[in-house]
Amino acid sequence: MNMRKGIELEYKMLLKSNQFRRIQQKYPFNYPIKQVNHYYDTSDKILNKKRYALRIRDVGNKRILTLKVPQKQGVMEGECEVDSYDFTVLELPSELLEVLSFLDVKDLKKFASLTTYRSIYETDDAIICLDENHYAKRHDYEIEYEVKREHDSLSAFLTLLRENSIYEFKPAPGKARRIKNAIRFDKTPKR
Repeated sequence: MNMRKGIELEYKMLLKSNQFRRIQQKYPFNYPIKQVNHYYDTSDKILNKKRYALRIRDVGNKRILTLKVPQKQGVMEGECEVDSYDFTVLELPSELLEVLSFLDVKDLKKFASLTTYRSIYETDDAIICLDENHYAKRHDYEIEYEVKREHDSLSAFLTLLRENSIYEFKPAPGKARRIKNAIRFDKTPKR
């Protein structure tokens, strides 16, 4: 099994529903695709302590495991397709096992799920995603600007926001952090 790896550089911001709809109508976004993200950690929250995020995303008929590891700039992201949600039976790539060598992967358990309806508009420089998210009795809207190739990406993202009457950029925490905050993951006792 091969693992795709790369550095992910993206900007994201939460939007109000009217801002979301305005951007959605202004650009040629595709029809929203449903994605369900299942987030994992150990009972003693080893990944959370290291600020890693591990998920299995259902999209279409595929299950894609993604591990995100913070870097000085951006996030190292590794992905591979899997055929189960159960880490006691999953055969994982050796590269992933090496990165997670500080824990027993058989101890990983799902702690939450988040459903996203994602619309995508792609330019030469970036993938622009509009996400409507549902999790822990919450509902939010988000724009992500995922950098495809080197350019003045922050300026390009700020221009996109200004073109849509959004004059203040407030970076949003990632989905894993938002769901952890919503369920008070950092405050819950060990399971």
